[in-house]
Amino acid sequence: MEKVPKFLEILTSVDVVDFFVKMNIDLGYIEKLKELLLSCSAEVDDAERKQIGDPDARTWLSDLKHVMDGVEDLVRDINNESLSWKQVREYYIRRGHCPKCNHMSTATCRCSKFNSKSTAFNVINMAEVIEQRTLGFVKGLESLLKRKDDLNLKGGPPESYHEDHVHEHDLSEESSTKKLRLF
Repeated sequence: MEKVPKFLEILTSVDVVDFFVKMNIDLGYIEKLKELLLSCSAEVDDAERKQIGDPDARTWLSDLKHVMDGVEDLVRDINNESLSWKQVREYYIRRGHCPKCNHMSTATCRCSKFNSKSTAFNVINMAEVIEQRTLGFVKGLESLLKRKDDLNLKGGPPESYHEDHVHEHDLSEESSTKKLRLF
């Protein structure tokens, strides 16, 4: 799940958020996707430990990988579309024309926001496709999170990780040196 931070970075970038707002894409879907990505990634370590003896945990991980591959494609497509949209918008602004109504000055135009229907792609269709794909992955991740309860998966690092770090921080420098000599 090392990809999750990168996904979150892309989905929260200024260009992508601006793209969502301008395209009237429901940010609720994106927020839910981010929340579910974080929730699922917390369960991966436990599932990986259990997969050796538990075929259901192995299946859960396989299903999660499949959904994550789809999310990766979605995030890449969103990023590409937002960059494309930004380039088209900047082109029109450099020309001094409003991209919505082709008014000669973007400074005096009464249009409230950029509408890329004047460009080669159809905004309504693109927004719907992004929302539908995002909703599909939200449902897939929700299903996986429901199944993780049946597998008794626990989020966070392994318990031994916490114990080891607590003891290490409690040790003084002198006792740490003694501990190292014992090994």
